[in-house]
Amino acid sequence: MDAYEGLPVRRVEYVGLKRVSRTLVENNIRIAVGEPYAAATVQQDVRNLTRLNQFRVILPKAELTPDGQAVVVTYQFDEWPLAEDVQVTGNQAVNDQDIFNAILIRVGDPLDTFQINRAREQIVELYQNRGFYLAQVEVDPNVLTDSNIILFRIREGPRVKIKAIEFRGNVAFSSDQLQSNLKTKTAIFLLRTGQLDEEALANDIAALTDYYKDRGYLDVRIERQLDLSNDLKEAKVVFLIEEGRLFTMRDVVVEGSRRLLPAQVKALISIKTGDVYSRDRITKSRTILMESLGRLGYIDVVVETQATRDPEQPFVDLLITVTEGALSFTAEVITKGNHLTKSEVILREVDFRPNRPLNSVYIENAKRDIRATGLFRDVRITPSRPDLFDPLYRNMNIEVEEGDTGSINFGAAVSSDLGLFGSIGLTQRNFDIADFPESFDEFIRGRAFRGAGQVFNINIQPGNEYSNYSVSLSDPYVFGTDNAFSSSLAYTERVLDSYDEKRWGGSLRLSRRLGEVWTGYVSTRYQSIDLSDIDQFAPVDVYDVEDENIVTGLGAGIIRTTVDNRARPSRGSRLELGMEQIGALGGDFEFTRLTAEHTVFLTMAEDFLGRKSILQLHTQVGYQFGGMSPIYERFFLGGRSFRGFDYRTVAPRGLRPNGRVSPEPTGGDWLFFVGAQYEFPIFERFIGGVAFVDTGTVTEDVSFDQYRVSVGLGVRLYIPQLGQAPLAFDFGFPIVKEDTDDTQVLSFSIDVPF
Repeated sequence: MDAYEGLPVRRVEYVGLKRVSRTLVENNIRIAVGEPYAAATVQQDVRNLTRLNQFRVILPKAELTPDGQAVVVTYQFDEWPLAEDVQVTGNQAVNDQDIFNAILIRVGDPLDTFQINRAREQIVELYQNRGFYLAQVEVDPNVLTDSNIILFRIREGPRVKIKAIEFRGNVAFSSDQLQSNLKTKTAIFLLRTGQLDEEALANDIAALTDYYKDRGYLDVRIERQLDLSNDLKEAKVVFLIEEGRLFTMRDVVVEGSRRLLPAQVKALISIKTGDVYSRDRITKSRTILMESLGRLGYIDVVVETQATRDPEQPFVDLLITVTEGALSFTAEVITKGNHLTKSEVILREVDFRPNRPLNSVYIENAKRDIRATGLFRDVRITPSRPDLFDPLYRNMNIEVEEGDTGSINFGAAVSSDLGLFGSIGLTQRNFDIADFPESFDEFIRGRAFRGAGQVFNINIQPGNEYSNYSVSLSDPYVFGTDNAFSSSLAYTERVLDSYDEKRWGGSLRLSRRLGEVWTGYVSTRYQSIDLSDIDQFAPVDVYDVEDENIVTGLGAGIIRTTVDNRARPSRGSRLELGMEQIGALGGDFEFTRLTAEHTVFLTMAEDFLGRKSILQLHTQVGYQFGGMSPIYERFFLGGRSFRGFDYRTVAPRGLRPNGRVSPEPTGGDWLFFVGAQYEFPIFERFIGGVAFVDTGTVTEDVSFDQYRVSVGLGVRLYIPQLGQAPLAFDFGFPIVKEDTDDTQVLSFSIDVPF
């Protein structure tokens, strides 16, 4: 203990203060005149003053007063000098301003050695992030000592690009399998810089180590080696791997479960005795058990796993401990935060029912489905605590944060099929046609016509070849039932080779869910179609329906959908079978149309980053019979619907008024198409490539004559700001065609799956 401990402090003195104010120092110390002296307090004062970064050295001292009854505490300071200037030299690839923005030290700051070194490291990091892996930065000590100027001397070195990545020592897994785990990538001209990054390399070693350990190689050791070219501009990264022994699961022991027997647990989990040890499969096994018990109402279940290695042999024993908690039933389902949205809009997306066991899987499904409506920024679903008087029952609290469901979109687009057109769209995804405003102010503030989950859309698309103006309203749960309703009014203008088409009218559609994957529907439409500005050499089929005609239709169909993502599917299928009776509600034409369309999506490969290679198989059949169909109701292929051929040109040719065959297609009553497309990732998640085969025909009667085949390659650009569907650029080359066919090498548009 200090000999002066406990004596009163008579004075506190400060020596060496020049530019630092006495007030600043006093505000950061606890020792005070009249208080008992404590060495620990003085030490804490020194730590507090050091944090100010104003002093090079702080020396505290305690002395007795002449009468020996008190203590004088003295703090001796050696202040840091201030930076007169901050300068850089030797930099060419990075300008001064970028460097100064990257460092924190400024003119007038104390010349703190730690802060100066930190600034030097920040400059090195800046250069390495721009590909200058060999960059070196030093602080000139002479300039610093003589003039208090911080001068960073930079040796940039060449920009290093990774030209190759190599694996050595890997036997269990191929280089391609290991490559998919890496963030470090080789350089690709204009697409990828391939810069060398020390932090990324360290993360890659960790990722590779996890990859091996997740597959049973628990003793794996991985190091990396850099081989630089003679000019230091290119590098080869070599990963040196010692795989070690392969560990297997020797025994699985289950404890704690009352609802499931140990044998049932072992049957449910994805890792078994004798399997290769896998941390990933153990994690999946925990999830399986929690979901299995959660479905039975044990939503507080906890599953813990402990893996123990045999010290001598490559075996692992697994202990699974299950704590089920109490069985819970649903009391009430309560919605919160939906100030505008009606509660039924939320409740129709959940499967919770009062007096039934709480199901944890339903909780996750409900979160997913409520988010999928697009009406809410955030969704939280939590069960309440058990009631003290009835602990079996718990309320389900659904808390939502309402989002902006209205939008106005402006844009322009170009398509090889439809030409150039602009777009102005007004959409409200939480519309309520029955919510009339009670005042003008309520209407202006957007508090009216809101809350029922209906979708209202106004779309204006003027273009040089195609224009469309439409208003639509849809309700996914009309009148609170499982029926969906949609309606639209539209006016369309289309400029074709030998005539102009104007079409206006409306449509209604009522559909109903039939289980999890099936949907049935009935539909009706009324359209007025006018052909004008007809070329004198146009086919007779065009003159037959000159001027205005009325088309009505009554249809029905069924759809089966199992795709995992409607905007960007990677697995599953979609089947649609439809029938429409034209003229059922009057009009100028009578015939029957049958259609069938089937699309299958198969994930053929998936890398470590989750990028998928997808095979898409598409079949389409259409047949019209029972009367004469007008040219604008017939089938055509070409353009985006049959790549390699011009838009709407895969179809029979008609006759001109003089009896000669017209070069212009007039469509057919029979359509058959089969195509396959393989999409694979090229760069990150933004660029993909496709290879495709399109085959099919359009004829006047059921026939496979004039069958065409094309092959090609394409590119998909995924731009998040434009939605999930990518921009598609395809180069198609017919290999089987007719002499009269018009070919089109490039087609481009937005690739909507169906």
